[in-house]
Amino acid sequence: MECAGAVLCGCTVEEEKYVELMKITKKNKGAAIAETGIIPDGDELESSRTPWLWYMTWSHDFALTEKFNDYEALKRLYNHSFAVTLDKLPKLYELV
Repeated sequence: MECAGAVLCGCTVEEEKYVELMKITKKNKGAAIAETGIIPDGDELESSRTPWLWYMTWSHDFALTEKFNDYEALKRLYNHSFAVTLDKLPKLYELV
């Protein structure tokens, strides 16, 4: 799968960045937040309906401490109704 990616430094959904990416890609591709410091807010993602495929936060203090992303915010995002998790995906393969 090919997709476009953006580096976001803030904690907002940045719908404008998504629209910009879609304008400069030649094919109809999805877009991901390839790098970010502060994780996006699930409510903001849902209300904007910006279809980022995924996000990946920077490591070290951004992921391993609560200096930038507190654990409650992570839990809220991972359990948000707008988040797609493994249990919400269709079973594509059955292991026998």
